[in-house]
Amino acid sequence: MSKNNLNYSWANQIVSVLIKIGIDDFCICPGARNTPLVYEIVAQKKLKAISVHDERNAGYFALGIAKFSNKPVSVVTTSGTAVANLLPAVIESYYSMTPLILLTADRPSELIGTGSNQTINQDGIFSSFLRYETNLGTPSTNNIKKIIKSIQAGILNATYPIPGPVHFNIPLLEPKGYNQSSYIKINYQIEPIKYDAIEYNGTLKIGERPIIVVGPLKQTNLQKHIIKLANATGALVFADPLSNITAQPKDKHIISSYEYLISYIDISPSCIIRFGTKPISKTLNNWLDKNLELVYSINSHDRFNDDVKNIIVCDPISFCDKVSSIYNTSDKPWSSSIPKLQSCLNKKLY
Repeated sequence: MSKNNLNYSWANQIVSVLIKIGIDDFCICPGARNTPLVYEIVAQKKLKAISVHDERNAGYFALGIAKFSNKPVSVVTTSGTAVANLLPAVIESYYSMTPLILLTADRPSELIGTGSNQTINQDGIFSSFLRYETNLGTPSTNNIKKIIKSIQAGILNATYPIPGPVHFNIPLLEPKGYNQSSYIKINYQIEPIKYDAIEYNGTLKIGERPIIVVGPLKQTNLQKHIIKLANATGALVFADPLSNITAQPKDKHIISSYEYLISYIDISPSCIIRFGTKPISKTLNNWLDKNLELVYSINSHDRFNDDVKNIIVCDPISFCDKVSSIYNTSDKPWSSSIPKLQSCLNKKLY
């Protein structure tokens, strides 16, 4: 097999494994070294591939799709400084716990440090902000099983236990005109990665004056279940601007001006249930710190970049449904206090 056809066969294996695992969104950046990867992605008619000319934009575009779909999205670049332009999106992916797959074409290792155009050391370029990284090596007819295992491990780390970015660095030979070749067949069974949600089976006592704090949160069905939980428990909801929860007239539990409420009124909560990452409000975060013993963070994964003392690791939707099923709003004095609290708040504001 010619070196050029080996390039395309190698790229075909990589893309095929990603498809079998369940990756179908690709943001493609222009270049020459990544031509085999781009060709194989575009050749798959069922994939959703979009061309974005600037790598920095492509990184954020892919990140936005991943946040909306709650699925890993891949961004494909050529070699050299094009790769470095992904760093801002990688950092955002890391801290927002959003799965992002970086496929970066590279020059063969013998060209590193030789002054070859668009050649830098790409291995480890994002190391501080990755869940997983690997160099898949130059195209070979002998390493198909290795790249399958590497890609499977990478996608697993992009989504579990804590979602985030993974980096596959892919050295490719000099790409030339494409000639049809007989691709190496994949003879390994690959199943899409699926995870069973951890059901909530706890007995958290939330008391009669619960508060629900919703920090930055991706848009999912969880928001509806949080409102259901508030209605069942009579809890007040402090919803961050990035929570994807907006105050509606019928949702009397949502307090949009919570900064003023906690600044001027001693509400003495019995329990504080927190969803999502830390809120952006400094006032609210200071208030949470003062009530640290009462705060319970509900997360589908364990602690990451958070100093909250109490974490309940479970599926947040199952938590909302379980707790909602054992509480009755009519029994909660907090519910009748909401109009009074809102009235006091209005007097302070106006």
